[in-house]
Amino acid sequence: MGGYDDFWHGSLMNHADFCYLLPFMAAFGHQGLALNVGDFARQVARKRQIGNKTGKVPVINMGETGGLLEWAAHFSAPEIVQAYLDAALAGGVMPYVLTKRAVSGLRLSGAHVGISLNTASVMAERSPGASSPAELLDFLAHAKRQGASTVIRWGPIIAGRVAEYEALAREVHRRGLSDGRFTVDLLRFSDGHEATPAGFEFRAHKWQESSEVQFGHLRRVRDFFPGATITGCKLDPEAALGWVRGGVISAMPCACWV
Repeated sequence: MGGYDDFWHGSLMNHADFCYLLPFMAAFGHQGLALNVGDFARQVARKRQIGNKTGKVPVINMGETGGLLEWAAHFSAPEIVQAYLDAALAGGVMPYVLTKRAVSGLRLSGAHVGISLNTASVMAERSPGASSPAELLDFLAHAKRQGASTVIRWGPIIAGRVAEYEALAREVHRRGLSDGRFTVDLLRFSDGHEATPAGFEFRAHKWQESSEVQFGHLRRVRDFFPGATITGCKLDPEAALGWVRGGVISAMPCACWV
């Protein structure tokens, strides 16, 4: 979701075209507590015009509702999130929110809602401010019952923790979320990273695990969720094309590998 045509107001942080709910953006001086309501309204109107021309429901990527390490309630209070969801929907635009925090009390019908999900141990290490996997899955199941379309951002996958991912997959199945959309996130590092892990190779402008290891990760997710629509994030497009043709993933990834 999102695009590269609106590369502004914090979009550099995650390639989303609208990131008003990102709490850490205030630290960069890009937005204040007013959340730029006027800009949001203009962006919704612009998206609606695009939808009128294409005949498709336009999507506005609202960014994550919580940071990795801290929780800023004034940016992510339910009433603020709800106000932006309602404004987008009223303007004929589908809002997309990806979150690591389970926000209670939201009306999500008509929205596209995603969670960033990993095993409990990985989230405790890498996203200590996030909700637990169980809380996130319960939140997403609630959104689905309300009529939201859903996606699970699975990963980044850490090698050597197969049993933990198997247990997590069972929790996804138990909540009726196994036949939805999944974006599989794979580890990669920029050139010059201070400690490139052993076994990584440089391709598609990044240090990544080998294509064979990446294929193994994706094949395992496909085995976990055979009825799901699966794509990958940050995949080498040359390798990804073969995996689409082989049925391991359902579609090519977006251009964020660049």
